[in-house]
Amino acid sequence: KVSVGPNPTQNRVTVYIDASLKTGAAYSVRLVDQHGAALMRPASFTGTSYTLDLTGLTSGTYLVQLTDTRTGETVQKKVIKL
Repeated sequence: KVSVGPNPTQNRVTVYIDASLKTGAAYSVRLVDQHGAALMRPASFTGTSYTLDLTGLTSGTYLVQLTDTRTGETVQKKVIKL
């Protein structure tokens, strides 16, 4: 299970991954706008959380795309920036 919070947010949002799902998995995360345009280079991480800094972005709705780098499985979560 993947969740993001706080949502809505003003500056930072953290992606949380249920630790019981996949231990030691590597992930790629990126932020895209409503049209699918990437707003940051994909970042890689392992573990159960990753924080994105939305400072400087205009208010609106964005998508956080989280991909398991081993399986290619991607999950998208909507984030609202105030």
